Amino acid sequence: MLTANPRIGLRCVHVSGAERSALAGFYRSLSGEFPGVHGRTVRVDGGTAELVAAVRAETSAADRETEIRYAGARRRRPVAAFAPASNGDDPLADLGRGAVLITGGLGGIGLRLAAHLADRGARHIVLIGRSRMPVRNQWAALAAEPSTDPVLRTRLTALLALVERGVTLTVRTDALDDVTSLRRLIGRVRKQAGGIDAVFHCAGVMDPPASFLSRTAEEISRVLRPKADGLAVLWSAFGPKPPRLMVLFSSVAGAIPRLAAGYLDYAAANTVLDDFAAAHDGESGCAVRALRWPLWRGVGMGLERTSAGGGLGIGDLDGNEALDLLDLALRVPGEPVLLPCRVERASLAAGELFLAPSRTAPAERAPARPVPAVPSSDNSTGTLPDAAGETPADSAPDTAADLGWLTTLVARTTKVDAALLGPDTLLGDVGVDSLLMAELVRDLEAELGHAVDPSLLQEHPTLAGLADALGAPTTAPAAGPADRRPARAVVTEPAPAPDGRPTPIAVIGMGCRLPGAADPAQLWDVLLAGRDLVTEVPADRWDIGSLYSPDGGPGRSQSKWGGFLDDAALFDPEFFGFDDESARQLDPLARKALEVSVECLRDAGYREDEVRGQSLGVFVGTRTGNHRAHLQPPTRQYTAGVNQNFVAAHISHFLDLTGPNLVVDSACSSSLVTIHLAAQSLAAGESSMALAGGVDLLFDEEPYLMLSAGKALSPSGRCRTFDESADGLVPGEGAGMVLLKRLADAQRDGDRVLAVIESSGVNNDGRTMGHTTPNGRAQRALVSDVLARGGIDARTIGYVEAHGTGTMIGDPIELQALTTVHRTHTEDRGYCGIGSIKSTMGHLLSAAGVAGFIKAVQILRHGRLVPTLHCHRPNPRFAFAESPFFPVTRAMDLPPGSRVGVSAFGFGGTNAHVVLGPGTPGEPGRPPLPLPVYRRRRFWRLPAAPGPATAPVRSARLDLTLS
Repeated sequence: MLTANPRIGLRCVHVSGAERSALAGFYRSLSGEFPGVHGRTVRVDGGTAELVAAVRAETSAADRETEIRYAGARRRRPVAAFAPASNGDDPLADLGRGAVLITGGLGGIGLRLAAHLADRGARHIVLIGRSRMPVRNQWAALAAEPSTDPVLRTRLTALLALVERGVTLTVRTDALDDVTSLRRLIGRVRKQAGGIDAVFHCAGVMDPPASFLSRTAEEISRVLRPKADGLAVLWSAFGPKPPRLMVLFSSVAGAIPRLAAGYLDYAAANTVLDDFAAAHDGESGCAVRALRWPLWRGVGMGLERTSAGGGLGIGDLDGNEALDLLDLALRVPGEPVLLPCRVERASLAAGELFLAPSRTAPAERAPARPVPAVPSSDNSTGTLPDAAGETPADSAPDTAADLGWLTTLVARTTKVDAALLGPDTLLGDVGVDSLLMAELVRDLEAELGHAVDPSLLQEHPTLAGLADALGAPTTAPAAGPADRRPARAVVTEPAPAPDGRPTPIAVIGMGCRLPGAADPAQLWDVLLAGRDLVTEVPADRWDIGSLYSPDGGPGRSQSKWGGFLDDAALFDPEFFGFDDESARQLDPLARKALEVSVECLRDAGYREDEVRGQSLGVFVGTRTGNHRAHLQPPTRQYTAGVNQNFVAAHISHFLDLTGPNLVVDSACSSSLVTIHLAAQSLAAGESSMALAGGVDLLFDEEPYLMLSAGKALSPSGRCRTFDESADGLVPGEGAGMVLLKRLADAQRDGDRVLAVIESSGVNNDGRTMGHTTPNGRAQRALVSDVLARGGIDARTIGYVEAHGTGTMIGDPIELQALTTVHRTHTEDRGYCGIGSIKSTMGHLLSAAGVAGFIKAVQILRHGRLVPTLHCHRPNPRFAFAESPFFPVTRAMDLPPGSRVGVSAFGFGGTNAHVVLGPGTPGEPGRPPLPLPVYRRRRFWRLPAAPGPATAPVRSARLDLTLS
């Protein structure tokens, strides 16, 4: 249906009676992945006349409803509403009367649930899972053996804990596809325990996100089987005597179409559970509840993923939060389907949750005109606005035959009927997102015989425009990069700078802890020497032997390399006023942020007591770490130790600072965004000085598993920025802070001026071909705006520290965006060096922006460009020889008087760009102070050995009294 019809304005209506199949879930969620499709499911409780009337009404309905029910002539729709207070009977109060059965019981959520039910009184628990288990008399030995697979060791430890608590445990490996075998198991358990009191259906499979059109029938069936088919087998096995309580672990992805993109099969499987609960609640005395869970962080499917639910006001749940909500949800009377979550009522648009996404301008265009099977003589085309509201400089080919090759290729890649593709068809409207873009580029290169710049797909979004930009296929040898001028995109000339240019901001101090570099001076030495600081994962992070697999896969990392700190585990609690237990509870992210902040002040020549009480702002880019997962059960110090906002709050508390205090999380751009926000705060006068930067640590395997699930990691373990062999990013960790001050104030106060922020800016990609696909147009607009507001001629930029992650798509898009901006200022070639610190030490995630910023300041201070590593053969998808840029692969002089640009682009689309000018020659002024002398000890997962407390200099701990 989706491949045989235009996807713009297509109406897909599934009609059924009271019993709906899994197909209804696919229809209901279609609009989440295909914004131009109106998908809905309609249930009709009535006869033929009512059915005909309902079909007529719903096939022409223009609203955004995704689920409708007709009771006679009455049309009803589901509405999200807050449940009443949980004042009903507690169905978990009498679990000891019989056994409890958990499907998916050997998974992370199943085991957490089993422990919780044991807390609630369950004495006999039956766990059904897919994982093969060793014989029980080997459990203890394997759990204690260091070489045991960590996943198995964790599972065995949880099972042994249940046994030690006196729980009678039955463990069964079963795929939930044999009703006879399951019926025998239920009969045996009933005899042993006197009955089965409750069933929790937690079984489920969730594949990595992929376009629905690329899924095979077997892949879809694999996802549907454990949830949908497994539930049918389970219910049948109980026969006429179901349990008193059946709880179905459904997902918010099945409830909210916008969360189903890339997971339509999983959403459909969970819709089956919801429908089952609504249909069977109360049958034969069994209370059936479907709980539409958000993602559980760090457990089950949350080990490898985060979700987009937070953008709708429904955040991921900590495991303990989820279990608390389980108890509350089961006490809500009369509601078979519930969505347990923690939300701020004012920020949740409940009326929007179940609706199809609002259709933006691209999805509202008229359907593309099909190409006739026999080319007609009418070759005229219309011009439609592109995604940014501009008119593309695209023209149709001279004949329909010129477009035929591209139509065939796009149809093959996207699995769309070629007859539905016309000259004005937009790539995004036929499913070209971040998942298909790389595949389409490869197919184009194979057809054309030369490299293709991925940004062409964004700059020329229609088939006609793309065909014109690409030219006709050829079997001739591929042209070299120098033989192809980059496509010229339509760009507006930068507007003149306003009368008041941005307030110049001086960089007066820096501190960092980066792979192979304990301070900015060491960083400069390793960059100048061209050292590769990427290593294998240290043994104290995670077990390479059991978790690394070059091919990836569930629960496996496709990389075993990264940029790591030697001292990530070390901390001096006495210096910062912590006792040992508080230091153990304190997130390592906060520890490193404290250290580099103090060192940054010292580098600027300021003692800690000199800034006390000042309106000095603190702006820290970081993400929520998973230190909390290793601190169970929580103690009193837990809240101020692990919550994200305290990474910055501890700095202001320790130094007694009264300026703004913010934590920023815009993913990879976080720490460069903080520098922009700090500059704005200084310009507005709300801060007298500002500490800005970021921190990120690779505490354990979690980031690797998540990035591997998305196929984002370099399997070769090297970040090959701008090289033709670029194959993905390499994770890294680090911390960096810079001290900023208005330039006039710094000159007045006698500070050293290391460099000057002349202009900066932040924007967002908006809607792109996918959440992780960069938007060249947005990057271009940002850089152009930053230059224009600063009154800066691009020809004066001698070097750009690029985001440059070493990916096939991202690097050429960034280069093309920069080229287009510079071409509005000059046609000169090869005058601006470009590189990325990521090639040296990996992608430092939240700290990536500040690492590149400190490198840029050092380049200005020393007047030298340093090599970008692993760029041996520049990417042929970008014509360097025709551009303003050249990759810096060896040390060389920076042209005198040059400015330096720094870019950082985040997952989710937040982009930041900063332009730096040189500081005061010779750097006269307040000299740096000696760095602190720490007495650091190891605080890493396990508590350190207790020792005598030392009187603190000043406490950085925030004591919370909760009432």
